[in-house]
Amino acid sequence: MARILSYTQIPIAFAKSIKFAEVLETSWDTARWDDAASAVMVHWEGKIPPTIQSILKQTGGTVKNHSDTLTLIKSPEGQAKWGSQPSPPKKNKKK
Repeated sequence: MARILSYTQIPIAFAKSIKFAEVLETSWDTARWDDAASAVMVHWEGKIPPTIQSILKQTGGTVKNHSDTLTLIKSPEGQAKWGSQPSPPKKNKKK
């Protein structure tokens, strides 16, 4: 049976709130960052994780399915933003 994956992009200002145990990325350092290191893309299977849902309420972000996310990443705009997978930004310590 095929897995049903969902994706979202989270601005760096909210990325510290991600509980990586709730998504399929394992950590800040292994997550997929955009080329400007200003947003991270995370994905999960099944229901939207509680911390991601909370972040999306704060940011007005949206959830996309696998097909739409793949189309975005393969587009010229997506390649410009997500194509090079740079090193993750430094994670600021919580104050």
